[in-house]
Amino acid sequence: MRITKNSFFLVILFFFVQLQLFAQADSSKKIYEFVDIPASFKGNYSRYLAQNIRYPIEALENDISGTVKLKVLIGKTGKVEDVEIMEDPGGGLGEEAARVIWQMPDWEPASQNGKTVNYQLTLPVKFMIGDSGKSKKKKRK
Repeated sequence: MRITKNSFFLVILFFFVQLQLFAQADSSKKIYEFVDIPASFKGNYSRYLAQNIRYPIEALENDISGTVKLKVLIGKTGKVEDVEIMEDPGGGLGEEAARVIWQMPDWEPASQNGKTVNYQLTLPVKFMIGDSGKSKKKKRK
């Protein structure tokens, strides 16, 4: 079988086209942590958490409080696409924080070089029992 110059050229061209298509498909799944414009929650993040979090009974009964840290993936469309618990004080706090983040409305997506991109960030969710940590005013005698 004789390989001509033209057929060799076509094989090389086909290889580069396939490589380019693979690179384009791969870049659509790339996850950024540093971007020109980070994703942003459309609304008041603290208010959303306060209105939607239910303090787990196990954590209340065992006086467990603390900060849950979640790794969250916001997709190109602004939807929450993944939630991973990174730090969890226990008592069901991590699961409750993840539940509420999964149910969040869409975010304003992140952008890099003028294009929307997948964006990963760390979100803290603080759980406190009792007063909200504000100092109480002392009554004068």
